[in-house]
Amino acid sequence: MPVLGVLLNLLASASCAGLCLAPTTPTERALEADHELSALSCSVVESKLGAGGTLVVVEVRNGSSKPAEPLTFELVTKSKKKGVASSTFAVQRVLIPHVRRYGRPIAAGGKERYPLLLRWYDADVRFEARVTSALWSAPWPSSPPAKPKLAIDGPKAVDSVNHQGVKVKAMRVELRNPEAFDVDVLFRATCNSPRNGDTLLGVRLRAGEVRNWIVSQLPALNPYTPEETIEGLEVSKLELVDWCYVAPADAQADERRFRELYADWMRWDAPLPQLAGRFEYAATERRFEANGKEMPFEVAGGGTFELDTSGAARLQVDPPKRGKAADLEREAREAFVEMLADLLRPSADELLARTRARSLGVDVFELDGPGWWKGQGTGWSGSTSGADGEFLPNFSFRDGRLCASGDRERLDNYAWRTRELASGWVVTQRTMADGNSKSEFDYVEFEPGLALPVAFRSQRGAGGVVFERKLLRVFDVRRSAAPAPAPTADAAPTGEGVETLRAAWDFGWRYPTQPRRLRARIEAQTPATDDVWLGRKQVRGELELADYTGFRPWERSWSSYRFELEGALSDIERLALGMVLDDRLRLWAGRDFNGRASFERAFANATIGAPDAKGRIAIEGSRLASVLVRDGRVVEIERRTGGPLELTWKKLGEDWLVVRTQQGGERLDVNFARAGNEWVPAALRFERVFGDGWGPEEFKLGNLRVE
Repeated sequence: MPVLGVLLNLLASASCAGLCLAPTTPTERALEADHELSALSCSVVESKLGAGGTLVVVEVRNGSSKPAEPLTFELVTKSKKKGVASSTFAVQRVLIPHVRRYGRPIAAGGKERYPLLLRWYDADVRFEARVTSALWSAPWPSSPPAKPKLAIDGPKAVDSVNHQGVKVKAMRVELRNPEAFDVDVLFRATCNSPRNGDTLLGVRLRAGEVRNWIVSQLPALNPYTPEETIEGLEVSKLELVDWCYVAPADAQADERRFRELYADWMRWDAPLPQLAGRFEYAATERRFEANGKEMPFEVAGGGTFELDTSGAARLQVDPPKRGKAADLEREAREAFVEMLADLLRPSADELLARTRARSLGVDVFELDGPGWWKGQGTGWSGSTSGADGEFLPNFSFRDGRLCASGDRERLDNYAWRTRELASGWVVTQRTMADGNSKSEFDYVEFEPGLALPVAFRSQRGAGGVVFERKLLRVFDVRRSAAPAPAPTADAAPTGEGVETLRAAWDFGWRYPTQPRRLRARIEAQTPATDDVWLGRKQVRGELELADYTGFRPWERSWSSYRFELEGALSDIERLALGMVLDDRLRLWAGRDFNGRASFERAFANATIGAPDAKGRIAIEGSRLASVLVRDGRVVEIERRTGGPLELTWKKLGEDWLVVRTQQGGERLDVNFARAGNEWVPAALRFERVFGDGWGPEEFKLGNLRVE
């Protein structure tokens, strides 16, 4: 999944048997650079059922103005029979890492063929292909890099012994890599046993390595990975069909980039905040006795909590609505651990003192070392072994934020969603690739620079059936011991563009800042494709927001909520739907420019440049990289991570308000109505917030009262 500022730190000039590795620059893109990948068109020129599955040869044409080297592909099966569903496969052409690579690039306007192996044994299909990641570089050397000058002796039939001590047939090849760089080499092998036909066999050779390569098994999902069960390999012919050099790692560059990406992910610094408040918790689980009899588990209730100096929660539970008090306390405490895990993770200094962050791709890192673990299903873990093939966790960033995690077999076992707060970003969702497990988090900026999770939801299942749900929310949160630290003395913004930006920033209506209470009737209409709605397309009820100060992206907009929803609902359904309604209102609050901070707070310590010819004002020393001003109004805010936010204005009565925000593919629209002497959102429409297929979701707030 998901991220990309580039770490392609190839040697600026190195030679090895006539090979010159070209430098790449920090401005170049790779891995999911869609505007570039669209220039790479694919056609399948061969698909042949072979010994280890289907061997697919893809011809790639490069329509861009600079050379490119494909690294990963997506293959889709199209059955020749009507009514048979297609299947989609991710295929790696080379082993990771996917940075510092140099192999068989496609010249600008040129074409190349790449062999791929797919574990597919149905000949009655055709294939479609696309490139899903590539390396881009300009300029490449004037001529393509030479094929590695391997010394190859074999294949020869030999006997080998498997893990059970049984003698099996095998192939032996003596390989010598005289080059000064590691290289992935891929052979097309003609097999006679255990199946007839061709397959692909790959191996990584270290610089200068001489290897007695013995292979007794057919490849599995990756031609570089042996199959665990099918043994007895006989090969009559080997042909070198693909290769790719790997330049040496740059540990300092890897660590430097990891620190940059890690810095804006909000966490709690020492001393940890001592907070207290109320909580509400509900859980259901399908449990089974030894004899197979199902024993449903359910607990629901609430109470008070207090976080100590270690971040642990001390709970006092009220008499539960469902289940036993002991179960409620135990389950809720475990949920607090999961909810707070990201905020309690170590600093970059603490993490990197014991764990190496190794670059595997552009803004993709492998953690090699003790790592970090805080609660089942949360946190990061690492391995003390960095050997090839060992499990090591990987984390992928896109646009400066986490987007995926996995291991060496699959980089996107988990998809991650994030949300921008005033002082950084937070993770709001982690979902397994199969969709069976999901964790969600709702955050607010409790105080400047201090993120607070106000809700946590998780579910586990199998085969599309959910068998466990947990929901925890906190409210009426306050500091319980030490007062909030005194804010540091911020410097006033400076620079040629200060007054121009100040005038534009202060243009338009703002919510009043004094706390009030907002009451309204709320109605939600959704396509119910997002499972947080529990399959409901319509939700209605009464809403009350305490300590309401408007919809504010820079601070807490309300301290607690109460939803009285219509219909017969279980405790967990009532809590779940209330959480998602609160989350959707906070989603708009995170975009609502009408709740912006003061100019002095938003641009404290910043240096503001003069507007350019288009009205764009560059900013240094701030999380905002630039602001576009048109007709005296802010119409676009470009942040350093997450992409630009476009604003649309409308005059309502005597006031100007922002009524639409757009970021990437997402679009949020709002209509305002008067409640007393101020404007309040009365209708909201959200589209494509979490992808092209998401929404639309619509919300109406009627009978508005601000007290």
